[in-house]
Amino acid sequence: MRLKSGQSPKSPSTRYMLSLHVVTKAVLLTGFTQGFNLANNTSKTMFGFFEENPVRMNRFKDAMSFLQTFPGLKNSYVLEGFDWASLGNGLVVDVGGSHGLVSMDIARGFPSLRFVVQDLPQVIEDAKMKVPAELADRVTFMAHDMFTEQPVKDADVYYFRWILHDWSDKYCVKILKSLIPALKPGARIMFSERCLEPPCTLPLRQEKWNR
Repeated sequence: MRLKSGQSPKSPSTRYMLSLHVVTKAVLLTGFTQGFNLANNTSKTMFGFFEENPVRMNRFKDAMSFLQTFPGLKNSYVLEGFDWASLGNGLVVDVGGSHGLVSMDIARGFPSLRFVVQDLPQVIEDAKMKVPAELADRVTFMAHDMFTEQPVKDADVYYFRWILHDWSDKYCVKILKSLIPALKPGARIMFSERCLEPPCTLPLRQEKWNR
């Protein structure tokens, strides 16, 4: 990018145009289209990249566990927000459930329920070693790509906690369509997600965090 005569390289508008030029050039050269791809020099999705980088995967996992301590995000809301007892001895599939912390909490509160926690292979191998012995017969783990057909058929609930906000609409549709062959009459698909407030109704810092 060439500066015009008299154009200062330090002005805010020039710095913005230079940054935009650098990003545009990087996209053209690499084919990467997401900020994560550019920052990490990878063409893989974020989770595909984590799968090959265990240190980053563990850091992400720990961050998600920490978020569950925030007001309004605690697992207790999941236990109290649905009549789990109405499922009897039903089966719950926790899609993208990481180490199964939510499923374990529900299992402790409702001892008749059974759970299958699904996530990336590396996450699942780690999770299997950490499940408490008293829950091991009711909380099991399965490696599964949620963009492919759901292998657990006829479950009572397919549960997604903090999953769909990571994906654009076309990928969310693909995730949900992959469930169709597994659904029995009366099966439920349940989501725990943050509902966004209308734009420009919160302080700027909170607005940036939410979006």
